[in-house]
Amino acid sequence: MIRPSSPWTIAYLTVLVAMGQMATGIYLPAMPSLTGYFATDGGTVALTLTVFLAGFAVAQLAYGPLCDRYGRRPVLLGGLAVFALASLGCALAPSIEWLIVARLFQAIGACSGQVLARAMGRDLYAGPDYAKVMALVGLALAATPAAGPVLGGVLEVLFGWQASFFFLFAWGVMLLAVTLIFVQETNPAPDPHALDVGVMLRNFGALLRTRLYMGYTLTLAFTFGTMFAYMTGSPFILIEQLGIRPDVFGLLAIFNVIGYAIGSFLANRLSGRVALSRMVAIGSGIVFAAGLIMLGVALAGILGAAAVIAPMMLMLIGMGLLIPSAMAGAIGPFPKIAGVASALMGFLQMGIAMLMSLLVGLLHDLHDSPMQIVFALSATAVLLCYLILVRPALASRPVAGP
Repeated sequence: MIRPSSPWTIAYLTVLVAMGQMATGIYLPAMPSLTGYFATDGGTVALTLTVFLAGFAVAQLAYGPLCDRYGRRPVLLGGLAVFALASLGCALAPSIEWLIVARLFQAIGACSGQVLARAMGRDLYAGPDYAKVMALVGLALAATPAAGPVLGGVLEVLFGWQASFFFLFAWGVMLLAVTLIFVQETNPAPDPHALDVGVMLRNFGALLRTRLYMGYTLTLAFTFGTMFAYMTGSPFILIEQLGIRPDVFGLLAIFNVIGYAIGSFLANRLSGRVALSRMVAIGSGIVFAAGLIMLGVALAGILGAAAVIAPMMLMLIGMGLLIPSAMAGAIGPFPKIAGVASALMGFLQMGIAMLMSLLVGLLHDLHDSPMQIVFALSATAVLLCYLILVRPALASRPVAGP
């Protein structure tokens, strides 16, 4: 099933990566109702997202060396089993504390999909081909940011918040069965020393010292920080402040899908014709512009659905352009430690997303526009990372690189 020429390969990699996005987005319409169900406040409910991001970030540091040492398939099977069981635990949560802990374990399982999909993709493809495949995955993933909230909103209205987690449990079981039956190992030469502490430290150290790798990775990471700032704050703005129903809130995410689909479509069409670094530059500029618009509209006192959704849609156009090229530019030069490179990228990506989410929660009771402030802050960091790290690193290379 997992062959470079098979269309099922791209579909499978897409579903693996989408697992984390779906687990993040499907319950967003239910977040405001959780405050009443568990008799708690919005800041505590926001911790269910923040803790998820923290677990997602840290666990990737383990998945990378593990899949380089033992192969992709066995590590992925273990991660999918954890995801399925934790999703069931979320659905059965009797308290907000239980839900927070279950979300932590759900994240630990979910991040296996993202790390292993990147590593398996690097096993099967190289250079521009890898960027093209990641662009196709990104184009298919454009439906996930909308499908999650739309489905979650409908399930919330019809069956309550638990239904979203039962759905994720079924997702995990399905992926576990498909992987067990149809997926073979893609890493033909596992590294027997990948788990040696000295080797791990050298691998991580080499990546951290590579300016171009860090530039692409941090540019990508702050882009995700911008997205998760929006995901943390937008339900409270659109549902609580503006009175939009949870199912309608989910439907509004279609505009985000359109933005991401446009960016991913352009990335796929331009791949191989426009340099990866140029694509990242364009995407970074668009994300920065979206941040300025989001904050400017809020400071002008304009509050409405369009004032929140339009800048997010623009940001996702930039994100769709940026993601595949940044991934290829960062991971492509490290085929022998693709798992570690993917894991460190994922750790920084979700770690910064967690910090931005946490910052929105901390500012929730201190400012009228916490989401807009953090959104703009993270969007500014995207452009700065490109200008300070990526562009100088490319300029210093004796031969043109990615």
